Parts: sequence; C-alpha cells; structure tokens
Amino acid sequence: MCHFTDQQKSAAYDFTHELLTTLEVDDPAMVAKQMELVLEGCLSRMLVNRSQADVDTAHRLAEDILRFARCRQGGALT
Repeated sequence: MCHFTDQQKSAAYDFTHELLTTLEVDDPAMVAKQMELVLEGCLSRMLVNRSQADVDTAHRLAEDILRFARCRQGGALT
C-alpha cells in the first residue's frame, strides 16, 4: 500500500476518533475502527459496483454504529 494511502487512512481514523471523543462516545477507539471498516468496505464496493445504493447503505450503517455506541454510553445496553 502506498504511503499516501496509509496517511489518508490514519487521518480519517484520527478525525473520526476525535469527533467520537468530543461526543463522549463509549470506547471511541473501537467505534472509530468499526466506522473505518465500513468506509473501507464502501470504497472497495465503489471500485467494483459504482453504486450509490452502497454508499447510502454504508452511511446508514455508520449512523447505526454511532447510535448504538451512544446507547451504550447512556447505559441503555447494560
């Protein structure tokens, strides 16, 4: 993998982690990693299918991950 790609992935993760920390989400590192996987999966699918539906699905999944993490933060899932 090229150096630029590694830098981009690292910057995206750091940005997401910072936002999740600001939102006081439970375990921001894990949630940022989950969102990173969604992003990478979406990008991979875009290379093959070029489907807006895949982007929309990834967007909804990321929203669900955030919603779930915020519920954990509030103790709703314990």
